[in-house]
Amino acid sequence: MLTEVQRVFGVAASLEPGLTDLDQIFSKSERRRLSKTLKHFRRRFPQCQFSVVASVHPSPKLPFSVYAFWLFNTSGICRKIDKGGDNHDLLLTIDAKRGLAALLVGYGLEPFVGPQHIEEILNAGKSALQAGNWAEAVKAIVNAADARLASICSGLNQTFGIEIQKIYEADKLRKGELVCQGEY
Repeated sequence: MLTEVQRVFGVAASLEPGLTDLDQIFSKSERRRLSKTLKHFRRRFPQCQFSVVASVHPSPKLPFSVYAFWLFNTSGICRKIDKGGDNHDLLLTIDAKRGLAALLVGYGLEPFVGPQHIEEILNAGKSALQAGNWAEAVKAIVNAADARLASICSGLNQTFGIEIQKIYEADKLRKGELVCQGEY
């Protein structure tokens, strides 16, 4: 499918992970706030990269999700090393001109974040998208994705008897970010 899509769209521009505002729909302060939201997501889920691209759909004859698929796979947003099941990235693509949004997840997340979950996550930002409040929509969608991934982690923790909070605390203590009571 990718080869067929590349014939239509060509070669994608090289994009960086994170926030890419090609259509300039976010103010400077909104970009700053959204970058913080994406960094917070990355801190909570370091194995995942959440990227957002604001770009007009160049070929309305094809579904917007096909355009997002093309960006996801050819723009460099995902690291080349993270192929197949090792790809845990998420891409939210917004076409503000047409009021469209698409969310893609890497193959490594597909067993946990299926089409129904993607729809639920996008619906979290639906009213803000419809109102043209792009920054609030992105924030709501990122937060909904965060909640979904946290739910997955919680379920895995319970299934395998892992106490994730203890792991986080041990990691912070090892990095010197957490001071135990009585320590300086």
